[in-house]
Amino acid sequence: MSSGSCACFFDEVRVLEDKAAVDFEGLERTVYQVGACNVALFGDCPLTMGDMLYGKDGSPVDRTGMLLWPGSTAMVYALLLLEEGGLLETRSVLELGSGLGLCGLVASLFATGPVVLTDQSAIARSACRENLRVNQHLRQLGSNNNNSNSNSNNDNNNSSSRRGCVPEVLALAWPGEAHAGQALLDETGSRRFDLVIASDVLYVDDSRGGLDLDEVRGFCATIARKLAPGGVALLSYANREFEGVHHIMEAAGQSRLRCQEIPLCHFVSKERLQVLGATALSTSRMLSFTAAAEEGQECGGSCFATVVGAAFAAPMPGNCPQ
Repeated sequence: MSSGSCACFFDEVRVLEDKAAVDFEGLERTVYQVGACNVALFGDCPLTMGDMLYGKDGSPVDRTGMLLWPGSTAMVYALLLLEEGGLLETRSVLELGSGLGLCGLVASLFATGPVVLTDQSAIARSACRENLRVNQHLRQLGSNNNNSNSNSNNDNNNSSSRRGCVPEVLALAWPGEAHAGQALLDETGSRRFDLVIASDVLYVDDSRGGLDLDEVRGFCATIARKLAPGGVALLSYANREFEGVHHIMEAAGQSRLRCQEIPLCHFVSKERLQVLGATALSTSRMLSFTAAAEEGQECGGSCFATVVGAAFAAPMPGNCPQ
């Protein structure tokens, strides 16, 4: 493992490559084993909060989106479980606060789309586009993601073997997004999505102060606005702030969303949760959001939200008891 990496993330893959090809705007390239794929990500590795919030000249800069946070790892495990059940193939996906774009990238390998990655930061969107570009070959591996003979460097030009879709990267900032520092915008327009995902996007610099409730309400309102009928949203939350989950669930109710927690052991293996360095992953919380149904209009058993709920209903084999 290279310096700055953590065992709560995916296993790193050592590759031999041209030194000139491993740098993008000062970001270091690392290759991770994600399911059956080797995913290359350009990312940052600041050591302190000051490094993330201030440039070398002391000027304000927000580089929190340049890191691979534990919540992204949790979200990818959730996506891999949904893919294992064949639940993403015909779905549209929106990622809020994409950062480096790992989760949206993985979703785009399986969902036919559209898949749209969004962030309020132009810096993050630039890195996200580059990470999508260097991993575009992964869509050519064929439809069987569990084929152990797949080669992540295969340059197969047969379009019939392609899977997933080509994702978009757009700007979106939800109301109350305290760190945006810019006018609110949503380049996704009026589009709505079957699945909305977000990882480690709700936080404050000082966890003792608690979440910004206006931002939490704005985030939940954005979910309610972007979810398609019968859709579901997933949020991985670092759980650092006092009563953070309570405030998120309360804000969800104000946006007429039903919010429920999904235990990590229902989609992350016991072995991964117990490895050295996985504390940040094991303390993350996964929350699901669905539209609160009007009386007599409950989501049917075949709607996407119901099927996703069923996929996460039980612990993985060998994990926590039911």
